[in-house]
Amino acid sequence: MKTESGSSGSSSANRLIASATFVVALGLASCSGGSSTAALVPSAIGIVSGNGQTAIAGATVAQPFVVEVLDQNAEEMLGVSVNWTIITGGGSLTSTASFTDSAGHANTRYTAGPVAGSATVRASVNGIPNPVVFTVTITSGTASRREE
Repeated sequence: MKTESGSSGSSSANRLIASATFVVALGLASCSGGSSTAALVPSAIGIVSGNGQTAIAGATVAQPFVVEVLDQNAEEMLGVSVNWTIITGGGSLTSTASFTDSAGHANTRYTAGPVAGSATVRASVNGIPNPVVFTVTITSGTASRREE
């Protein structure tokens, strides 16, 4: 049987070389960072915004607490659960757990407790040893509601 390359032997050899080249190239790509088979895991959490606010006792802070979660390659992670815990100062949170968005951000809002002083709220991710802590200064006074 004659093929376009001139003989059936050289056509088979060409296919074998092409297949071997593809397999070697695929192997090199996975070893050289072209594509990684390592699972991405949350490796860092940081404050984006909302830290250091002041609120009147019983009032909600003006800005949400926002964190960013990164993987081991310093890339934003989608869908990571962030746990929010009030450490001091009392009050409440809109959510004690939230998930990161496509920018790696998760957020919650804090409503101050009834007593003037300070409050701290921790944001943590399972597997990341160092959580972040937000602080709020709570002032005395009456929280007013705005009619809209």
